[in-house]
Amino acid sequence: MRARVLAVEDDAPATSRLKELLVLPEFVLRVERRLEPALAAAFQWEPEVVLLSDRPRAALELLGSLKHDARTAATPVFWLSSGDEGSALGALAQGAVTYLVRPYEPEELVARLRAIVRHFRAASGRDGTLRFGPLILDRPGRRVYLAGRAVELAPKEFETLEYLAESAGRVLSRRQILERVWGFDNSSGPRTVDYHVFQLRKKLGARLSSAIDTVSRVGYCFRPESIR
Repeated sequence: MRARVLAVEDDAPATSRLKELLVLPEFVLRVERRLEPALAAAFQWEPEVVLLSDRPRAALELLGSLKHDARTAATPVFWLSSGDEGSALGALAQGAVTYLVRPYEPEELVARLRAIVRHFRAASGRDGTLRFGPLILDRPGRRVYLAGRAVELAPKEFETLEYLAESAGRVLSRRQILERVWGFDNSSGPRTVDYHVFQLRKKLGARLSSAIDTVSRVGYCFRPESIR
């Protein structure tokens, strides 16, 4: 699954540069200019990295809010400094994992983001294998096995199942699934999610189809206790 990067930046040229750098297939970039929408996005979108610029007013306040809330305390924050060493040190003291001073080399930004994502996934167990009875999701290999038999899934089908499985017992709205799997700026509608869930149920068969529960007017919930 592509790494979700939430950038908080209110400078238009800097935002454009980030969008150019992070068009790589391994990243999904979401940009927020103001702090309140950025905090809401951090809670709802669950980014794997927050790329926080020191340019927005009260950026340090946002960092403190992220680190003092249980929902985002473990989310790594990468601080982008305009050259003020004091603000960068203050960000590190409040919990940022690293910082970079502008102007920076594009390769260094991308390399550091990759390292942060690798570490975050390893520390949170998101790079490992998920097992639910006869169902195995090999996330590093992007393979699915059911009762020892390989199940061929399209890339988006795998990512949809992965998100549902890692959120087992939690109801996910169609919008959440769209933003997580297809990206924040994608124009696909809710029926895209319905179609992929339909395909998943068909490919996984009767033993597993009941585990992907439809929640009326909301979305879906993966219930492993329903696996037969």
